[in-house]
Amino acid sequence: MAMRQSSRESRLARGAATFKVIIIITASMMLVLPFITTFNEFLTAVVARMHLDTVLVSWAGPTEARLIGAILRIFNIDVAAAGSSLHLNSAEHSLVLYISWNCIGWQSFIMLAITLLIGLRGPYTASSKVQCLLIGLLGTFLVNLFRMAAVGLVGFYHGEQSAILFHDYGGTMLTILWLVGFWLLAYCWVLETHDEARETAGVG
Repeated sequence: MAMRQSSRESRLARGAATFKVIIIITASMMLVLPFITTFNEFLTAVVARMHLDTVLVSWAGPTEARLIGAILRIFNIDVAAAGSSLHLNSAEHSLVLYISWNCIGWQSFIMLAITLLIGLRGPYTASSKVQCLLIGLLGTFLVNLFRMAAVGLVGFYHGEQSAILFHDYGGTMLTILWLVGFWLLAYCWVLETHDEARETAGVG
């Protein structure tokens, strides 16, 4: 048990560089977020005008919209999906939420990829690295769904401006919190060094 605890502490210490990268990403994004938001809107318009978003609009957008709609129904909201749009209605509120290709969360996957390049360095087994990668991808996808559902809830109850503010700042912080939680999970429970694997095999 003591050896396991020591190994876990060693992995966390080795992962210090990963958490430093997350801190740097967070600080950088907070500084340039207004520029990123403006650039994203410009990029969305350019891509749509060039019809480069066809696949995302015809498949990814509608698929994600239906999944987000399923989450919103948990909160007793009447949701109707039409392509990449969600129509939210109740006796007191209504909202149309459009899932553009730029809202599906590709930025968070880039952030995940950057941390993976740093975090998976080390004497870890290939199988534990694959497990870490799969958990990271699935978790990031689910976080993006809940992030967009949260944007919909904020917009539904508090208006468009509040939803935009949450989308730009709250959504970013949710992604950062997920990355911190993901790497704590990875270093404590998922990643396994070759020495630990041999030890486990020897005990078995």
